[in-house]
Amino acid sequence: MIPTRSQIESYTTDHLVDAADYWGSLADRWEDAHWQVRNEAHSLNWEGSAGDAMRARTVADYAVAARRADQLRNAAGIARQKAGELERLHNRILYAVGDAEEAGFAVGEDLSVNDIRATMDPAELIARQLQAQAFAADIRQRAITLTGVDNDVAASLTAIAGSVGDAVFTELAVD
Repeated sequence: MIPTRSQIESYTTDHLVDAADYWGSLADRWEDAHWQVRNEAHSLNWEGSAGDAMRARTVADYAVAARRADQLRNAAGIARQKAGELERLHNRILYAVGDAEEAGFAVGEDLSVNDIRATMDPAELIARQLQAQAFAADIRQRAITLTGVDNDVAASLTAIAGSVGDAVFTELAVD
């Protein structure tokens, strides 16, 4: 589906930057909390199998948290990188619309391009119609590219970070 002009003009990648900031912060907090619990468990003077089990559990839990934190940091890095790419693609559409308008064409909500100059010269009418068609094709192709990359980014982030919330902290057997 090709976005409308209004959708393109209001398009932003702020959600990706905000998500990247949140994921990075969450990863740090999650990993730090598990690291603190692990360290405190190892500093306790608790002997025997229950103390050993507690320390083993905190080590295992930290490993799970660290892997999930790495997933979040990876997703955050991709979100930041792709936000820049999407912003460049977005700007390319806006530049193409601006070029068409500077050449005397109107770009509609449906990304159609129409000549707004009045001329009676048949040769100029044909040339302007061909130019309008070229502008429209270029703008639409850029819009399709933006939409495709945006969808790819969403799928990529879902694949990378989608399972973070499914972290399993397994039970360890106590002797």
